[in-house]
Amino acid sequence: MNKMSKTWVLVEWREEPPTYDIVPKKDILKKKFESGDVVDVAYEEESSPATVIDIDESKDTLRRRMFRLEGKRKNQPCLQNDAKRVAKKKKTYTPTQSPSHSKTSSSDQEPPVKHQVIHRKDSMLMQEINSMESQAEEHSSRETQLEREILKLKKENENLRALNIALQQEILPMLKCSMNQDTRLVAQQPQDSSQKNPPEKTQGLGISSAVLTSCGRGGTSCSAMVKDLAVAVFGRETLATHGLSGRAGNANTGTLAKPALDQDKVVMILDTVQKKFPDVPKKFIRAALREKLNDEHKLRVRKTV
Repeated sequence: MNKMSKTWVLVEWREEPPTYDIVPKKDILKKKFESGDVVDVAYEEESSPATVIDIDESKDTLRRRMFRLEGKRKNQPCLQNDAKRVAKKKKTYTPTQSPSHSKTSSSDQEPPVKHQVIHRKDSMLMQEINSMESQAEEHSSRETQLEREILKLKKENENLRALNIALQQEILPMLKCSMNQDTRLVAQQPQDSSQKNPPEKTQGLGISSAVLTSCGRGGTSCSAMVKDLAVAVFGRETLATHGLSGRAGNANTGTLAKPALDQDKVVMILDTVQKKFPDVPKKFIRAALREKLNDEHKLRVRKTV
C-alpha cells in the first residue's frame, strides 16, 4: 500500500538573524494558513513564531528553494544557517548529540520571543477561564429564577384547588335545596295528569315534557340532565360523530375536526338546564355536554375495534 503523502512547509524563523527551516505541516499551530502568514510552529515542548514562505509535498523542492534564499544573503554564510537549522531540529542532523546537551543548547539559544508567545497564550487561557466562570454564574442564576417560578406556580395550583373545594361546598347545598323543591312539586302534581293531558313536544327540542321531566334522574342532577337531554335530542350516533364547536381541540392538532352539532338546539339545552339549576354556572353545564360527546365517541371506537 502507498503511504499518504506528507506536506512540508518552508518557514523563516522570526529571530535575529532570521533563518530558514523546513517543518512538517502538522507542526504548524494553525489549521488554515498560506504563504506570507505569521504562525506559531511547535518546537520541543514550546512554540516559536515564523513566517510561511512556501508549502509543498516535496521536501526536496523546498530544500532547493531554501538554499537559493540563503545564497542571496551575502552577509550570512550558509554554514551558519545550516548550523542554526540543525539546532532547531529534534536530533535530526546531529544523531551523536546527547538529549541533555541538546536541551541545554536549545534553551541557551532560545530567543526571548518564545517567552512573549507563552505569556500571550497564558493570558488567552485566563480570558477563556473567566468567560467560562461568568457563563456558569449566568446558568446558576437562571436555575434559581426557574426554581422561584416553579414554587410560585405550585402555590397558585394549591390556591386553585382550595377555591375549587370552596365552590363545591357552596354549590352542593344549593343543589340539594333545588332537588328538594323539585321533589315537592312532583309530589303535588296529580297522578292522572299525564292521562288527561297528552304529551306535548317541548318547543324547539322536539321531545315531550315527560321525557324532559325524566332527564337527569328526575331533575335532581345537573350533569345527568345535560347528558340525558343530549341523547334525547340528538341520539347517540350523532353525539359520537359530532363536536360541540366544530373545531379541533389543542390536543388533536393536525386532525380533521368533527362537524358541529345544531347550535340552536345546543343553546336550548343549555338554557333549559340553566333554568332548572340557576345556581350552576353555564360553563359547567357546557363542560358536562362536552364530556358526554367524548364518552359517546370513545364507546363507538371500542365497538368498531
